[in-house]
Amino acid sequence: MQSTKRVEPLDTFEIDVPTTAEDNEALWRARQLNAMSPEEYLQFLLTFTAHLPPSRETNSDSDEPFSL
Repeated sequence: MQSTKRVEPLDTFEIDVPTTAEDNEALWRARQLNAMSPEEYLQFLLTFTAHLPPSRETNSDSDEPFSL
């Protein structure tokens, strides 16, 4: 039995939208404005760590093993 090709909603959107060379150039320029180096991206991600909840790890010296 063969399955049919899966169609994602954006697959048909990309096919049916006509673009000109100027459109493609504008999209390329916009992409370049938002580009980050790997180091910049890691710094960006690290800005979110201050808002994380405290760790729930329970591996302290005072912890007792679980038993049934």
